Amino acid sequence: MKSLAEGVAEYLDYRWRIGFQTRVATKRLLLKFVAFIKGQGEKHITTELSLSFATTNQKSSSLTWANRLSGIRQFAKFWSVYDPKTEIPPMNLIPKSNTHHTPHIYSDREIIKLLESVKKNFCIEPLDRYSYFALFGLLAVTGMRPHEALNLKREDVDISNQIITIRESKFHKSRCIPIHQTTASILCDYEKYRDRRFPVPKSPAFFVGHHGNKLAVRTVLDNFHKHLEKVGIKKGRDGHYARMMDFRHTFTIKTLTKWYRNNVTNIDRYVPVLSTYLGHDKPSSTYWYLTANPDLSNSILRRIEKYKRRFTL
Repeated sequence: MKSLAEGVAEYLDYRWRIGFQTRVATKRLLLKFVAFIKGQGEKHITTELSLSFATTNQKSSSLTWANRLSGIRQFAKFWSVYDPKTEIPPMNLIPKSNTHHTPHIYSDREIIKLLESVKKNFCIEPLDRYSYFALFGLLAVTGMRPHEALNLKREDVDISNQIITIRESKFHKSRCIPIHQTTASILCDYEKYRDRRFPVPKSPAFFVGHHGNKLAVRTVLDNFHKHLEKVGIKKGRDGHYARMMDFRHTFTIKTLTKWYRNNVTNIDRYVPVLSTYLGHDKPSSTYWYLTANPDLSNSILRRIEKYKRRFTL
């Protein structure tokens, strides 16, 4: 019979082939789980081992525990075909305290302060400043996922035609998104500076660090959080720290809010367009934002009241 480690590799390959994005975190979680089982002197997945591993870090939240156990459960279902002794942990063994992270909606002023902080940071290499300024700005004005921006290659950014091509992103879907002339101008300036620094590219990536290699996710996140603290952006309404992904939420919320406040007729026709632009697999993923923000919900309610008055007069 295959080993558990071989099973993890086959499981991840299977998920990729049916359309799921391969995540480093999932691979790391399962490999650590396999090592944990081996360290316990066991050979089979059991509910007790799964629960013990998922709750190893007592400082983590119940949501984190539940998510870890969920990842293990999915693998256990797959592995049970090969090993009949596998126990699949039952659903809701660890109740989730919160199913959605409440996004931080950045104000225009916060975004400007963040970008100014990056631009004025003389503690890092000049190219890094240019890279982070262009990267964070691009996330704010396009709403693309952080990993989509970091994975952009040079040929994906067509500055002259003001088009960015995002290839093989979530669910292996590709799409083209238009950018404003001002955004194209900033990316052009960054590109010129980057190419002067590295006339012979060391990496095909569009965004690179001062060594000329693709920006590392961990380094980008560390610098992002440092600048958030500098400008006083710490925690959102639910106590979680603001994230780079929240640029995406902010872009979507502000777009929808603007439509409602400007009384755009038949918004349902435009939501699928926004859904395609964002790379959602279905419009319902975009509609979630309608209830995720109080200001947007209030705009919707005001519009409903307006129409109710029109038909009751």
